[in-house]
Amino acid sequence: MCIHINTFLFAAHPNLKLFITHGGLLSTTEAVHRGVPVLGIPIFGDQPLNMKHTENAGLGRTFDLDDLTADSFYTAIMEVATNPRYVQQTTSHQQKLERIKLENQEYDDIRRGPNMSSSPRSPSYSGITKPINKKAEEN
Repeated sequence: MCIHINTFLFAAHPNLKLFITHGGLLSTTEAVHRGVPVLGIPIFGDQPLNMKHTENAGLGRTFDLDDLTADSFYTAIMEVATNPRYVQQTTSHQQKLERIKLENQEYDDIRRGPNMSSSPRSPSYSGITKPINKKAEEN
């Protein structure tokens, strides 16, 4: 039996204090985006590298699957969940991401100009812009 959990919704829960993941790019990115410290147990592929970057940035900790015991896992969970430095780093990183997002939105608004006030992804966007010259308006 396989159970799939939507990490986007799960990581957004306000009571979440720690995100335990295999270290895949999407789940790790989502946790960091939400400002939640990460405990990663990488297994294969890009997971070890993703967790190495996460750990180097102070956003979480990597846990080696070969070292897994009940006591060591509990210790790792408590370290990441209760150490304020992980929360401070993830909160700081989250704020940086939000600033970048706002800067990109401002750039997009300037780039679109006055004729395209809505984003193409917005439900109110019709894809129709005002005519550029008077002849086009008359026709």
